[in-house]
Amino acid sequence: MSEPRIRLLLVEDEGIIALAGRLKLESLGIDVVGTASTGTKACEIALQLRPDIILMDIKLKGEMSGIEAVRAIHREVYIPVLYTSAYDDKEIIELAASTRHEGIISKPVEFEDLLTRLHRIKDRSRQEKDRSVPFE
Repeated sequence: MSEPRIRLLLVEDEGIIALAGRLKLESLGIDVVGTASTGTKACEIALQLRPDIILMDIKLKGEMSGIEAVRAIHREVYIPVLYTSAYDDKEIIELAASTRHEGIISKPVEFEDLLTRLHRIKDRSRQEKDRSVPFE
């Protein structure tokens, strides 16, 4: 019996990067259940679809950053988050540390490394799957 595919929400505000990322992730066996380009849309999709993992860009266009979106999602339900960022800014890393997350991957993303990390996150989250405790 094969293991269920990882259901992932991809949040990226650069359209071409989101499309390329989605295609690459799907070619690696990841089920990209949705994409969002804003924090507001990410919250809406995450709460509706309840993916296994969210791959969240930290800097997004619009009024809500990726970090703020994660806080909003975690007030309702815990979904593991792996941040992506093109910036290696100490302030951003500290802000991200104020949320519960599974790490930060630098852009451009190395997809083989990402795939390994996604499977580790999925394995860990299986043990917590029944927990729906709000986090901030």
